[in-house]
Amino acid sequence: MSRYWAASFLLLTSLVHAQVTYVLSPVAHQQFFDSSGRPLGGGRLWTYLAGTTTPVSTFADNIGTLNPNPLTLDSGGFTPNGLYLDASKSYKFTVTNGLGSIMWTQDNVNTSGGGGGALNLSSPPPIGDVAPNTIQGTVVTATNRFSGPLTGNVTGNLNGSVTGNVTGNVTGNVTGSAGSVSISGLTSATSSPTALTNGNYGQYWQWQLTGGSPEAGLGITESAASTNTATLSALLSSTTLSGSTVPPFQALAAGANGLRVNSSGNIVAVGSGNFIGPLTGNVTGTASNASALAGFQSGHFGPTCVTASTTYAICTTTYNFSSATPTSLPGYADTGYRITCNLTGTLTSLPMMYGVGAVSGSQFNLSIILANGSTPASAPGVDCMFYHP
Repeated sequence: MSRYWAASFLLLTSLVHAQVTYVLSPVAHQQFFDSSGRPLGGGRLWTYLAGTTTPVSTFADNIGTLNPNPLTLDSGGFTPNGLYLDASKSYKFTVTNGLGSIMWTQDNVNTSGGGGGALNLSSPPPIGDVAPNTIQGTVVTATNRFSGPLTGNVTGNLNGSVTGNVTGNVTGNVTGSAGSVSISGLTSATSSPTALTNGNYGQYWQWQLTGGSPEAGLGITESAASTNTATLSALLSSTTLSGSTVPPFQALAAGANGLRVNSSGNIVAVGSGNFIGPLTGNVTGTASNASALAGFQSGHFGPTCVTASTTYAICTTTYNFSSATPTSLPGYADTGYRITCNLTGTLTSLPMMYGVGAVSGSQFNLSIILANGSTPASAPGVDCMFYHP
C-alpha cells in the first residue's frame, strides 16, 4: 500500500509541474523611443479606445490611480509613474514628441499574455548603426547627461545648458542668453541680461553687404498692409524712459557724423552732419547754420511805424523773423527770398503799403505811406508770407 501512495504522489507532482506556463517578464518601467530609436524625452503618450479617437484612461498603480491623458514622458523617455491598463478594455496608443509630431500609433493594445495584438513595449532592436537607448555610445537616462558631439536632428524639448556650437536650424523658442549666434549674413550677435558698462553692447550685430543687388543688414517689411490707427503705432519704434539721458535713435556715418533724436525728442545734427533738403511741409522752431533754406514761411508781426502828418509821408519798420507770432520763424540763410504783406487790424488814418524788402536772412523792412490827409497813419499789425525760390 505504501508503494501505491508513493507512486500516486509522484504522478500528482509531475502533473502539477506540467501545468505551469512560463512567459517573458513584462517591462516594469515603460520607456518610449522616437523613430530613430532614441529615448523620447518630453514626449507624450495619448491613449484611446481601440479603433477610435475616444480618450480612455491608464492608471499609475494597481488600485486605479488615474494617469493624465496625455501622459508626459520624462527626459529619458520613461513614464513618470506606472502604466496599468483596464483589463476589460482594448487600447490604442499614440506617441508624439514634445512638438506634437506623431512618432507612432499602435492599435488593439490589451493585457493578454501573448498574441492577440498585445504590444511589446520593450526597447526596439538596433536601427542601422545606432543602438537603442544610446547616442554616440553615451547612455541617456533620466539621471545622467549627454556629452556630445551630437550630429543630426533633435526633435522635442531640450532643457538645460548647451556649451559649444549649434549648426543648423532651430525651430521654436530659445529661452536664456546666447553667447554667439550666426544667422545668414549676420557675423555676430551678443546679449547681456545685466546693466552695460562702457564698451559693451546689449545687442551688437555686424554685416558686410556685397554684390550689386539691393541689400539691407536689417530689413523690416509688412506681411500685409497695417491698418492700426493708434497714435504711437510704428513698424520700428525706440522708446526711452522718463529721466533717460540716452538718445532713443541715431544714424551715424563714418567719422560719427549724422543725425540723432536726442533724449528730449529733438532731431539734432551730430558731428559735421547736415540736413540736405528739399524739406516739404511746415517747419516749427528755429534753424541754426542753415544754408539756402528754401520754401514758404508765414507769420504775424506787430505794429507798424507812424507816419508824419503830411500827405505822402513815409515811414519804415524793421522786423525780425524771430518776432513772428504765433510761432517764431527761422528766416533764411540769404536775402534771396520774396515777401508779401498785408496791413491788419483797425487802421489809423489812410496808411497804404509802400514797399517791403530783405535786410538779411533774419530781418526785413516794411514801409507805409500816408495816402491822404493830415492825420498820421499806422497799422496795429501786418501779416506776411515769405518764399525762397
